[in-house]
Amino acid sequence: MVFFQAGNTLKFKYFFLLKRSITIHLRVYLMVLLILAFIVKIVNYREGQKRKS
Repeated sequence: MVFFQAGNTLKFKYFFLLKRSITIHLRVYLMVLLILAFIVKIVNYREGQKRKS
């Protein structure tokens, strides 16, 4: 019974860490996506300016 309880707490701790790391990864991923979108926008804008002139 004690062993089972220890296993449960360990699983819970692991799950918590996993959840935290996933949220961190998601944040980093979102940041990268935003930066990439920003770069693409700038490049497209510059290309548009070149075509106009």
